[in-house]
Amino acid sequence: MKTKILILIFIVMACTTGKNQNYIGVEYGSYDLSKINFEENIDTLFSKIPHLILPHTQNKFNPENGKYSIADTIAYEIRIEKIARSSQLFHFSKPEFTTNNVNVILTKNKDFAGFKFNEFDTEYLKDFIDFLKNRYNGFEVNYENSAFDVVTTLKWETTDLIILFNYSFEQEKNHYSMSVFKKDKIKDLPTNIIY
Repeated sequence: MKTKILILIFIVMACTTGKNQNYIGVEYGSYDLSKINFEENIDTLFSKIPHLILPHTQNKFNPENGKYSIADTIAYEIRIEKIARSSQLFHFSKPEFTTNNVNVILTKNKDFAGFKFNEFDTEYLKDFIDFLKNRYNGFEVNYENSAFDVVTTLKWETTDLIILFNYSFEQEKNHYSMSVFKKDKIKDLPTNIIY
């Protein structure tokens, strides 16, 4: 009997403390965004779920014909198609901090640079903010929020990550967005993708 209990405890610990699965999909369990190390194989990760790969391009104006044309692809964004989104797809560290709207950002060379997600009308926003402040305690960066802003921005910089968290409690509709980027890759991305 003691042996069965010890085996059960070991299995539970392995499931809760282990690394993420290799695929994104409800049948593979909720993917813990806090465990991303940016070494994941993006092709494998998204191979079992419908998704879009969107290029972010830089346009060039041609004065001869008065039109813009694509001069270069500067980054890529992966989005899960709406039909495949589920609140059980992703969470950040704790199962109650769920999201279904995660975008993965790749550099021009398709290196994994970061991810961002957002949620509206969340009941757990205050708890999530407290959790992040405790988790990244000591890594805060002063970020100037305008007195006219309805959105508050928090920023943390670890040795290898930049984390941005925007939130608002406007008109009783809680909403937030969070971006996590690899510090050495952020220089390769346009600002409008990061914020």
